[in-house]
Amino acid sequence: MCGFIAAINFNNKKILSSFSKLKKINKHRGPDNIKIFNGNNYSLIFRRLSIIDTSSNANQPFHNENQKISLVFNGEIYNYIELKKELIKKHEFNTNSDTEVILKSYEEWGIEFVKKLKGMFSIILFDNSLNKIFFIRDRLGQKPLYYTFVNKILIASSEIKDILFLLRKLKIPIAEEKNVVNKYLFRGWADDNNKSFFKNIFQFQAGTYTVYKNKRLSKPKSYWKLNLNLSKKFHPKLLKKKLIQNIKIHLRSDVSIATTLSGGMDSGSIVKISTKFIKNLTAFSLKNSFGDESKTIDKLINKLKINHHYINTEKLYKKNSFRDLIKSQDEPIVSASHFDQYLLRKKIKSMGFKVLLVGEGGDEVFGGYLRLVIAYFCELEKKKIPSDKIFYNIKKYFSVDKKEFMLKIKEFIDKQNKKNDIEDTAPFLFLRKKTNISKNLRYKNPYFYKEKNIFKKCLRQQMLERDLPHILRAEDRISMANGIENRSPFLDHELIEFILNHKTKYFINEGIPKFMLRKSMSNILPKEYLDYKKTGRPGNEKLLIQFYANHFIALLQKYKIDKFSNKKILSEFKKCCRKKEFKNFSNFFFRVFNYLIWKDINFNKTKN
Repeated sequence: MCGFIAAINFNNKKILSSFSKLKKINKHRGPDNIKIFNGNNYSLIFRRLSIIDTSSNANQPFHNENQKISLVFNGEIYNYIELKKELIKKHEFNTNSDTEVILKSYEEWGIEFVKKLKGMFSIILFDNSLNKIFFIRDRLGQKPLYYTFVNKILIASSEIKDILFLLRKLKIPIAEEKNVVNKYLFRGWADDNNKSFFKNIFQFQAGTYTVYKNKRLSKPKSYWKLNLNLSKKFHPKLLKKKLIQNIKIHLRSDVSIATTLSGGMDSGSIVKISTKFIKNLTAFSLKNSFGDESKTIDKLINKLKINHHYINTEKLYKKNSFRDLIKSQDEPIVSASHFDQYLLRKKIKSMGFKVLLVGEGGDEVFGGYLRLVIAYFCELEKKKIPSDKIFYNIKKYFSVDKKEFMLKIKEFIDKQNKKNDIEDTAPFLFLRKKTNISKNLRYKNPYFYKEKNIFKKCLRQQMLERDLPHILRAEDRISMANGIENRSPFLDHELIEFILNHKTKYFINEGIPKFMLRKSMSNILPKEYLDYKKTGRPGNEKLLIQFYANHFIALLQKYKIDKFSNKKILSEFKKCCRKKEFKNFSNFFFRVFNYLIWKDINFNKTKN
């Protein structure tokens, strides 16, 4: 797990002189080693967080014997041992690193090697013999890779702040990407395409590689496609076996590992299985005002006898803590839960851990959201009347009764006629004037397009467009800001392909969400975990914006917000603070606060 920046095809002395100053920026991504390398027409800075083979031999940039192939790599290749066993028949190895495995894999199989990798990665690979540079991102985009062009110079980096630093040194204007900002303020969407919040700064697309040759960047080429047949029969023992195998290789590390633990099945499953392979496992849990899961968590802790720590992150709130989070993110975030996770990781790092296993992806892969239950019944069960047992389970796991559930189904179907799937209408109360909803604010709800199987489409969207992209972006930054590598076992592409080819009924069986995971863990996890109701991500927007109320008000008075009336927002916010009741406005206020801090960090000429 590391970070890097590359400037390619330049003859500008300002960039070269600025590279040494960049050492201080993004040091959090690689505090163990920092190295500058100058090639024929490019320069690299690589920052290393040593996880696999911590010796200096594994430092990057990494080169082959004749120096014709070089690479920088951020991430983790979980199957590097298996690949090395295959490659060692023809290739000599000088390290025990996964980085060298990547290089030898490219020498052996060419760019198609990427299909063999299991893991999370962003890679820049220089092949001087072909005069090509490859930019590669993992299948789901767990590891970041941004780029921009400046006067025909290609700049690519693990984080946007490196790019901004160079742009400022070159005196290139920095501007907001208005469409991205507006979609975020109105909808709460972020990272649903390759644009960033900054104009002309983009992401390389997940699951693709892009080639730079003859001073031109090719169109991205996909090397992975998520195909869903939804036809397999479910065998709990087989899924359990695959989960154990997958978590086992996610525990490969030459440094200390910890896990997060909530009251949900995702993290509970990871912790329980991890104890098979790690003695004296350490786990960390949140214990805040937004929901106390300690009764459920304690059942598992007492059963496993693991090292465990409860952390109340609300007691760690400080004047500049949230601003520091947004600085680390480079862009606004979607959920207040990321703030608590950011503070949690500060505590974990202070206790000496460099690797953290998390349960991200469990809900997206196994079907843990109520909206998926709604989509399922709208399409696959529309000719049937849901049984009382189904309504019982929906109420049990989502706290939604029959009347409310049927109303949600009706609202979902009505969206097809209205061609409008806006869920949060609060922003429209604060406009400067009434306006029609821009088409780019309309999410491509699968029901609008008469998909044959909207459940299948919804599964794909939440993994590739709706939920995971911004979750993974936030997860990477909150961990790396604290010098921690986060690993998500549920996001292994082979596990995803296996799970998502099962018949639809196994995802939500009789109204029971995440049925396959629940069934496969039925004799492993305590009953409290298996019966635990679905709750939102642990985060408290109301508490957060109240804690920072004065700062929020000052920023509202300082910056105008395009399309919105600051006066209306300010008036309603003060009223809500006095009454300590935010009605349905807290999510919108949270987004506005995010945006204003981001704007103040990046566009305030008197600061930073």
